[in-house]
Amino acid sequence: MSTHARRLTALRFSRRRLLAGAATSLGALGTTALLGCTAPSPRAVSPAPSGSATPEPPRRGGTFRGGITGAFAGVDPHTSVFGGAGVVPLVHTYLFRKEVLRPDLGLKYDLATRHELGADRVTWTFHLRPDAKIAPNTLGVPERALDAEDVLASFRRIADRATGATGYSFFNTWVSRFDAPDAATVRLVLKKPYAWAEEALGDALSGAIVPREWLAGSRDALKTNAVGAGPFALKSLAEGREAVMVANPNFYDRTLPRVDQFRIVPFQDQVTYRTAFASGQLDVYFAQNIEEARELEKTVPRTRRMEIQSTGFNSFWMRTDAPPWQDDRVRRAMNLSMNRQQYIELIGKGQGVPAGPVPPVFGAFALPADELARLQPYSPAEARRLFDAAGVSEIAFAHPTSSSMPDYVAMMSQQLSAIGMRVKPQPMDASSWLAAYFGGKLTASFSLNQSYKTPDAALLWYRTGGFTGTGAYDTKWSKPAIDRLIDEAAVTLEPRAREAAYREAARQILAADPPFINVFQIGGNPLVHERVGEYDAGPGAMSNFMMRYVWLRD
Repeated sequence: MSTHARRLTALRFSRRRLLAGAATSLGALGTTALLGCTAPSPRAVSPAPSGSATPEPPRRGGTFRGGITGAFAGVDPHTSVFGGAGVVPLVHTYLFRKEVLRPDLGLKYDLATRHELGADRVTWTFHLRPDAKIAPNTLGVPERALDAEDVLASFRRIADRATGATGYSFFNTWVSRFDAPDAATVRLVLKKPYAWAEEALGDALSGAIVPREWLAGSRDALKTNAVGAGPFALKSLAEGREAVMVANPNFYDRTLPRVDQFRIVPFQDQVTYRTAFASGQLDVYFAQNIEEARELEKTVPRTRRMEIQSTGFNSFWMRTDAPPWQDDRVRRAMNLSMNRQQYIELIGKGQGVPAGPVPPVFGAFALPADELARLQPYSPAEARRLFDAAGVSEIAFAHPTSSSMPDYVAMMSQQLSAIGMRVKPQPMDASSWLAAYFGGKLTASFSLNQSYKTPDAALLWYRTGGFTGTGAYDTKWSKPAIDRLIDEAAVTLEPRAREAAYREAARQILAADPPFINVFQIGGNPLVHERVGEYDAGPGAMSNFMMRYVWLRD
């Protein structure tokens, strides 16, 4: 493609671009520093505001202002896809937080003060703090300290398939039983050693420990309101307007959080979101690409830019019990028709790398770039041959109108049209799309903002039962041999052998024409106002945990 053509295509895409991704504007989901198997902290590429080597002491008070595009999508602590765009992980406590991608931060205890793994390598024991007190609320939940019964109640809800919890797969696949020897101790016994147990329990979207009284209420209440013992308390949430969280006066660390209030404002499109940041109404903004970030750094006063690589990326999802996606040839053709480098050039502005089943951010757990290119090639002629052999000349698929999704849809339509296919995209607003996607009512769709804590979580899309194991988002694809490979990798405790096991699982998945194909791993480009101190833009669970330390200069 000529330089002139690239510019014209990029211009067409920029005019269609709408939203930036439901949670990434807060750094809440799916952003991480670039790494192999160890990760540096997110890199600031603008100078620090003080210009002094002497650390500036943090201040107390003020309101931190964040933004999202799209919907909050509810604040159910165990089923919310976006975590209420950051609300859930700030209102609730967790046993601890741990990110394989952030070894620089280590393990951060929260409700637990320590834990041990028994000599049998399957018995985990957690010792709880006595002062994790529930925030003041008007929801009838007493202001008491959380205890082992709250942990068990949360575990039971996650382990109940009917809940549809994000963490169900972990409990169903790996957990044998759990109990509480006393009010300050919880014991969890696995079926067999599992390499990612700590990451699963510390996940921002699946490990919330919730007051048992609140869990006993209605599911509608759990979705529309929240009460917990986290650093913040939810004061109000109005879909389409704002969420307001205030500092929890009962929080066990009386020096935290450092801000009095955390306000999250949703925007209908990327333009109004960006304008709000540029005019000083927001403290942080996630640019759509590196070009936009560099432009804002120059034009918005007192702003510092960070360059990070995201664990998130968009994917194409196909349900294999529905035509034409049950045909292996059609799924293979969709993968072959995808020119990922063009996506990177025009949507990522050159920032990003092609993604296989395991995201490249996981380093040696992922297939090397040259091997991935051989196993997942761009071959439009072969794609057309396979479509013809399958008798398919038209491709229809749903997609949300949020994030940079219109760009992806336009790119896919262009690439499929170039080989003579008729393309029928079916746009849906974010809330309607999410409900239909969760409920299995779609037959094919672009899928938003995939973000994973571990290589194992990434491969759950290819395991029988799908990502959650409950049937939600399930492609209906089932390959017992693939299931075994994924599980064998997860129980391999020696690091090098485990890396090799995940690479082999990815090879076999690609050879089996999977119904979930990843496009490219995007780059992250947050901009932060210089009044903000100690803002962390790293992976979800850790960035949420570190939010308690954020402070404001004015």
